[in-house]
Amino acid sequence: MNGRLAFIIVIGTLIESISANCFQLQGTQACKGFEDAYVSPNSAYKDLNSFDAFVQSRDDLSSSYISDFKSSFGCPNYNGQGQRNHRSIFCALLIQSSSSQCQQSSTPLCLDTCRQATASLVALFNNRAACDVTYGDDSKSQYEHMRR
Repeated sequence: MNGRLAFIIVIGTLIESISANCFQLQGTQACKGFEDAYVSPNSAYKDLNSFDAFVQSRDDLSSSYISDFKSSFGCPNYNGQGQRNHRSIFCALLIQSSSSQCQQSSTPLCLDTCRQATASLVALFNNRAACDVTYGDDSKSQYEHMRR
């Protein structure tokens, strides 16, 4: 066997073993619209059922997400309301983070979906009733940059 063929066999075996650890989101209840995607197991999820449970636990209306959001972003009165497309963005990020391990290219979200998500966060951060800290110019300029 020549060196080139041996290299191809080793690489093929390596890719197959990396991809074999990934699981497809076929039948997902949490990430509808992403059923053709694959994700790599990690400490938060090992299979489709635990993946769905993880995503649902990070839903914008879950108590753990609300608590984390309040403490992470200085929004002590955040109640889970006001974010647009939160789950779509979260699912896409999880899939994107597995794209190299699962030998797949991820399908990007629509630009309008991303813009709506960003605009809703900017509005939320600028809402003094929800957040003590106003991200103001920073978040607005980031949003304006995305609109271009």
